[in-house]
Amino acid sequence: MSAAEVEQQHELVQRLRSVVARDEDEVKRQQQRIRTVADEVQQQLDETLPSLKDSLKMIATVNKSDLMEVKMLVRPPHTTMLVLAGTCVLHGVAPDSKADPGLQEYTDTAELPSSTARYWRPGKAWLNTSTFWDHMKAFQHDNISAETMHKLQPSTTHPLFARQRVVRCDLLTRSLFRWILAMEQYYLCSQRVEPLRHQMRAMSESLDTTLRGLQEAKQLLRDAGA
Repeated sequence: MSAAEVEQQHELVQRLRSVVARDEDEVKRQQQRIRTVADEVQQQLDETLPSLKDSLKMIATVNKSDLMEVKMLVRPPHTTMLVLAGTCVLHGVAPDSKADPGLQEYTDTAELPSSTARYWRPGKAWLNTSTFWDHMKAFQHDNISAETMHKLQPSTTHPLFARQRVVRCDLLTRSLFRWILAMEQYYLCSQRVEPLRHQMRAMSESLDTTLRGLQEAKQLLRDAGA
């Protein structure tokens, strides 16, 4: 190899080293920015977790007699019906196609959502299953869909779905009421941080591009014998 070729090779290696160093610094900067945004997202979500944990602790205090108290109700408080309907919506428990006429008339007098009475029988049946507690504990609060929240709104926006009403109800109703509010709060927070998540996805794509460029530069550097 001539002196000129050696010099060219040296210059090429130096340029490649410069590119590698630049890309490595850029990777570190991008990774730090992603961590910063991720921390902000998690911090906002974490603020909603105490109420969620507290609601689950309260549900854990419910015993079989508390469940029986609700299941034996013939004319349950309207608030209890709203709470059970909301719980069914979140867990995907399907309503009956038709409600008991007497129960439907009873809910209509309070102007409850039309589906509330249709959730009462399947809701009570679900409470009676051995998997009720497991479903409550394993509920995936990160996977609540917009469609589910839309179905939930008729229950949670009704005037009888209120703290001053639920304090007069049984322990199960009070527990599930707090659980629904916690889920709703978590979902709303999740929606607020969605722009940040979108930003993180875009930043991750940019980072992937930078990493590919870095690997290519390193390979060229190896090929150049450096």
